[in-house]
Amino acid sequence: MTTKNSSQNLINPFGLLQDILAKLFFRYGFFIAKHPRPFIIIPVLVTLLLMFGILNLRIEDDLRLLYSPEHSMSRLEYQVHKEFSGDSVNSSYVAIALEAAPPTPNLELNDGSTDVHKQSSTTHSPINWKNMLRHEIALSITGLQQFIMHNMTVDLPDGSYHFGNDICTRNALCPLSNVLVQLFFDAYFSEKLRKDPRIELHWPILKFFENKMFMPTNFYGVELNKSEGNSDGFDAISSIQVVHLVYHIAGTEKYTAEEVGIAVEKSLKQALAEREHLLRYSLFSLAILKAEMQKNTTYTLPYISLTLILLVTVVPFLAFAIGVDDTYVMLGAWQDTKRNLSPEKRMALSLEEAGSAITVTSLTSFLSFGIGTFSATPAISIFCKFIAIAVLFDYIYQITFFAAVMALGGRREAAGHHCIFLWRRMPKEQICKVIMREILSDNFLNNNYV
Repeated sequence: MTTKNSSQNLINPFGLLQDILAKLFFRYGFFIAKHPRPFIIIPVLVTLLLMFGILNLRIEDDLRLLYSPEHSMSRLEYQVHKEFSGDSVNSSYVAIALEAAPPTPNLELNDGSTDVHKQSSTTHSPINWKNMLRHEIALSITGLQQFIMHNMTVDLPDGSYHFGNDICTRNALCPLSNVLVQLFFDAYFSEKLRKDPRIELHWPILKFFENKMFMPTNFYGVELNKSEGNSDGFDAISSIQVVHLVYHIAGTEKYTAEEVGIAVEKSLKQALAEREHLLRYSLFSLAILKAEMQKNTTYTLPYISLTLILLVTVVPFLAFAIGVDDTYVMLGAWQDTKRNLSPEKRMALSLEEAGSAITVTSLTSFLSFGIGTFSATPAISIFCKFIAIAVLFDYIYQITFFAAVMALGGRREAAGHHCIFLWRRMPKEQICKVIMREILSDNFLNNNYV
């Protein structure tokens, strides 16, 4: 008997919290039903005031920043790269990886003559056509470098800029980054320079007079002979698969480095297209990475009438989903009240019934996304911050703005006005008849007596 009585005296802390919330929402429902207008006007004014925050909105679309964990090695390495190269918000780069093009049949020009450059590329066997240590390849690469630095123009909205004089000179590394390629090919195919004792190659270092240069910066896929060859060391290299050119780009007074870089890429593609019979190329830059990530949207999604949106732009739809659920809970609680009660009493009973439910659902959603804000990946953290704040505002507007609108709707219902055409009203006799019947909803009977 003692055990039975003690078990009956135990208090459920969660039930106690629910009872406290129910009493608070009951009193709050009475108050908001008597004074609904401030709860409508104040949220509207707050919304209008917060709208000016869009002026401080900053869109972050740097894929490296968004999808790399904050303390990952890639971030640390990129920080070292920025300190070494001077890369910043207004400094970027465009890199070109050059490979030898596959052999093609001899092509005749319009005048019937044979293209010497194209013919020379076919004089090598299929086994070594990938080797870029060929005179015609060297001429094409050095000619490309000369064209880019001395003749290439870049088109920006306010006019054309000379790449070498107007853009490249803004960054100290740009004029020097590919000098090694020019010097190596000049020395490799020049008997005079190779005989000069001041020029030596002992891979991976090229000694050019008093200067020592690190060749793996610009040459990849290098194969060496077993023997060193001549004393100059040039014969030690048997094959080079890839030549890497880098152009450091700075912004101008009117345009950022990214905008200038996009224009430079277009000019580089035109210059490289004229040499595609000898060279295959791959371009890379931060802007290209972003463009490649968006290609699926650009080329496929337009056919189903969708456009690219940022991740956080789905936040309103998630907030709507949570808010609509709470709305149905409040409306369902309203429908379960007696129609012969006053609007104030019906509002109090509705919030007493639904207030605890929407509080718990909103709180759990807020905490769930709040935990996500501690994610090491910035993209996830930023998204969770947006949706957590949206859920919080959704809850506040639910118990203020929407509750006040419900209270006004209750007054309209009690007065017999039409739900859409507010100027239409039921006859007083019919209103009294409905009230006297003390109609209960079917949902109330099902929930409580079935």
